[in-house]
Formats: sequence, C-alpha cells, structure tokens
Amino acid sequence: MSSTLETNTQVGTLNYMSPEAIQGGSSNPLGGPPLKVGRPSDVWSLGCILYQVCCDVVCHGLKGKK
Repeated sequence: MSSTLETNTQVGTLNYMSPEAIQGGSSNPLGGPPLKVGRPSDVWSLGCILYQVCCDVVCHGLKGKK
C-alpha cells in the first residue's frame, strides 16, 4: 500500500479559518503569497468553535444550515 502526502496545502471551512489563513496561499483570489499559519491560527479556530458551542451562533455572521 502506498500513500501520497501533500504538504503546504490549505483546506478548511471559512467559518473557522483565521484571517491570515484565508488571505494566504495559492488559492487566494487576490494572488497573495503563501503564508505559513501555525498555533495562533489553530487558537482562532478553536475560539470560533467554542463561541458557536456556547452561544449557538456561527461566528462572523456567516449564515448556513445548522
């Protein structure tokens, strides 16, 4: 069994992605340079999740189905 691992790619749900994660990378519609995101970006995402759990509201006013 073989597997392929691709690094330096970016996936995620916009509701939980940090601003720097959205702005950077080759998939950026603005053509920004790739950005390395790390622990602060993960903390941002965790904060969005905790906010949604505690308040039953999605962060940033992005509407979607529950």
